[in-house]
Amino acid sequence: MFHGSIKAGNLFGTTVLDDGATANWTGKPAPELPSYVPSWRDPIELVQGDLSNWTERSPDWVSNWSIQDGMLVNSAAGSDLISVAKFGDFKMIAEYKYPKDSNSGIYLRGRYEFQILDDFASGANGVGSSAAIYGFLAPSKNAILAPDEWNTAEITLIGRHVTVVLNGETVIDNQEIPGITGGALDSDEGYPGPMFVQGDHGPVTFRRLTVHPGLRL
Repeated sequence: MFHGSIKAGNLFGTTVLDDGATANWTGKPAPELPSYVPSWRDPIELVQGDLSNWTERSPDWVSNWSIQDGMLVNSAAGSDLISVAKFGDFKMIAEYKYPKDSNSGIYLRGRYEFQILDDFASGANGVGSSAAIYGFLAPSKNAILAPDEWNTAEITLIGRHVTVVLNGETVIDNQEIPGITGGALDSDEGYPGPMFVQGDHGPVTFRRLTVHPGLRL
């Protein structure tokens, strides 16, 4: 049960946790994040020669991330990986492959998950399918390639409006994301956030994660 009240347009209250302790919580209205046509700045490559530009999300978990042959590789389920750099609006080119039955994702600004999933054989295109913004936006078609083949995704996020082109197919076209994905780092949607690549589900390999930050004209 949650108890709360509105003060100065925000919510403040308490709830009782499973262990009986009382926790304070706050809530505020989601910010306005309109779409616009940006100017793109110089690209930033997140796949580098080592992992110094990343941090582990769960340091007490095993981390199976490494750089192999110039690629960012997660060999087994373990900790997620969070970029040190933070981004507002951006266009990202991601080149990745996954083994059979694997599951991963890229959290855009650490808040909205671009789904990576082995559903090639099923051809599914729901809100949990390949290239979906998990739980919210379904791709118009299943454009994922078979396991162990290289996929190329171009993901443009302006405010809350996202466009996804997977392997040359526009599967999400400037749609508004209604909220954060479960597992998000935070809910402060009006602020820049890092990319995080999901490592707690299964193996995945990225040979490119190139981010072009957007500049409002």
